[in-house]
Amino acid sequence: MRATNGRTYARKLGAGGEAVSGVQGRSLGSADDYRQSLIGLAESVAAHIGQFHLPHPGRIGAIYLSRSRACVEVDVDGIHAIGRICADLLAWYATLTNPTAMFAAAADDCEPRFRITGELHDGTRVAVEAHPNPDDVPADRSVMEIGQPVVDWLLSKADAGAAGDEET
Repeated sequence: MRATNGRTYARKLGAGGEAVSGVQGRSLGSADDYRQSLIGLAESVAAHIGQFHLPHPGRIGAIYLSRSRACVEVDVDGIHAIGRICADLLAWYATLTNPTAMFAAAADDCEPRFRITGELHDGTRVAVEAHPNPDDVPADRSVMEIGQPVVDWLLSKADAGAAGDEET
């Protein structure tokens, strides 16, 4: 074990014998501070969904490392047709401050994913993800990775879905 910045890092072995790092003794404040911070994150994302009439997500999670390092993770339900998934992602993109769009193609046991990051209007950081069917997205990662090409692709599929054309 070694101590760094008041934290103790332990090295242990995982089930397969691989090294796993863990953090022990990290202070997040009192239990009430922690609880109030998590409640605040949940209230922020719920208010954002209500204010902008966003589609209900498949899952919402909160990551809280400290007051200045907290994030809400939202998963768009990936069981829908690609047009609906793209429309849901774009709805979030349009309501965030400083949004960024990213696509990662399927590779080595990882499914493809779209990720929209930005901030809610109250400054809460948010990451919105969708894991569509691999057959519905480009297999070649070089087609698009980040920024406007991803947004343009999402727009083309959302428009095609609205017109009833679900081809990729």
